[in-house]
Amino acid sequence: ERDRIVSFDMGLTETEREATSNLEISKNSDNFHYWGKAGSEELRGSLNSFLTSIGENSKERIKTVADLMVRIGEGLTNSTDAQAVWYEVRSIMPNDYFDTPRWHTDAKFFNPLKAHKLANAVKGTQTRFGVTTDQEKFNQLSIAENNEQHGSPEDIRIRKELDSIVTEFRTGSEGGNAALYLVTGSEAVIHSEPLIGESRLFMSIIPGT
Repeated sequence: ERDRIVSFDMGLTETEREATSNLEISKNSDNFHYWGKAGSEELRGSLNSFLTSIGENSKERIKTVADLMVRIGEGLTNSTDAQAVWYEVRSIMPNDYFDTPRWHTDAKFFNPLKAHKLANAVKGTQTRFGVTTDQEKFNQLSIAENNEQHGSPEDIRIRKELDSIVTEFRTGSEGGNAALYLVTGSEAVIHSEPLIGESRLFMSIIPGT
């Protein structure tokens, strides 16, 4: 698995830790999307506006969290020689929707391109990762699950069947570190949203050209 996924410490300062820990989230947001230069003022301003919309937070706290999210993207582009990044960010209130994991891959979104994704819960529980010994059955069930209405009885039934053939493994990201993993091809990493017992701010970044 180490060839397909790596966990790393984001080097949070005490100020960043305090800001993310105390970030107030009071709504399920629409997905925030951005494609462009990692350190641009457009990105910084858009993140500030998004964070302002999800809860009652001071301007100082919002700026600290937005700057952290920008810094992570800049570090990713510098380490991968990428020219641009695709950010996706969303806030999620506590729920029981993922009490049954939604094991899946992102390959259908990116094939035939080769891509890696950085995933991090800026606040809340980190993404879960797994592996299967029955890839053919996993692929079949994944297609079936994707065609169902999420959360429906049949969707949950398929998810339980998927859960029976996936073994979760620890990556080191569970303590708050970011995970960078392969999202394309036959080796795309299986993952799921975690149990969401507390408000969550999730960010993914995909470097590109």
